[in-house]
Amino acid sequence: MDKIELKTLGIAGKSFAFQGFGNVGYWAAKFVEQDGGKVTTIVEWDCAIYKEDGLNVEHVKDYLRANKTLIGYEDCDETEIKNPTLFMQKKVDFLVPAATEKSIHK
Repeated sequence: MDKIELKTLGIAGKSFAFQGFGNVGYWAAKFVEQDGGKVTTIVEWDCAIYKEDGLNVEHVKDYLRANKTLIGYEDCDETEIKNPTLFMQKKVDFLVPAATEKSIHK
């Protein structure tokens, strides 16, 4: 696994992946985005989405509320429905585990 060196403190300019986009994941992502972080990856139980330039957190949440899933979300570069947890391996500065316990191991 590559070691990531952070040259600056703070959230601004850093990339984030969120595993889970319920109350915890959504609000954490919203604050990250507000503080200048880039939310590139969101992993839900049935679908994961990725956008290199960063996802619009509120737009994603609106879609999720309306459709009860991220399947079909189009404003992204990649999606994964067969094994959404694979997107937890995308290269980011920070991974935020905000869903199922024991999902990070080995």
